[in-house]
Amino acid sequence: MIKVFRDHTLTDEEVVALEHVVATAKRKHYFALFVANLYDSNFLCDMHQCMNYLRGERDDRLKNGLYLKLKFSSQGIECHEYLGSEIVQELIDDWDIRRKTATTWL
Repeated sequence: MIKVFRDHTLTDEEVVALEHVVATAKRKHYFALFVANLYDSNFLCDMHQCMNYLRGERDDRLKNGLYLKLKFSSQGIECHEYLGSEIVQELIDDWDIRRKTATTWL
């Protein structure tokens, strides 16, 4: 995890939330797709599945991490800038994620 990037320094709470997203992505394919999508939009993810999974969480770490990743994305910050390229590439390789376009899924 890269705590300082661009003009932002992650708080300890943000680091914990983002680490929880990564840990979930290592267990759940659709969260791995979510991370990959915020690295490269050619990776498609099912946000409905991710949001449904949040309902089963006991605390807000995963929700906070998911929303934080979306916030960074809206600012043009790709997830490899704060997670590190190694973590993102590891998820892509471990899940054998392939780039798809919207027309591939039609």
